[in-house]
Amino acid sequence: MSAEQTIKDQLDRIAELRTVYGAPGDHGYDTPAGDALYRLYAIAFTLSVLLPEIAADARDAARYRWLRERDLETIDKGGVFIGAVPENLVLNLEEADQIIDAAREAEARAEIAK
Repeated sequence: MSAEQTIKDQLDRIAELRTVYGAPGDHGYDTPAGDALYRLYAIAFTLSVLLPEIAADARDAARYRWLRERDLETIDKGGVFIGAVPENLVLNLEEADQIIDAAREAEARAEIAK
């Protein structure tokens, strides 16, 4: 099950609890039950706000995993691949990770140096 679906399922469960137990104020905010409901609903709100970003990150991660696992012969067969120029290298797996990480770090250092 995806992270997105897991969060949606948990939000549904919290919504069910809200239906059964009502608002925190119904129990008194200064009571353990009211405080617990308030905290639970605050968590649900935070998750609902973060859900689009989490879903986008999951899609990006899936795309990257697909890309990094491409066959090294992809360039000869045609298709999508990670490459390094001017060396004209097709990269995959750990080598792709290392090249990407190094390029990102170099860009970050260049930004800091500005």
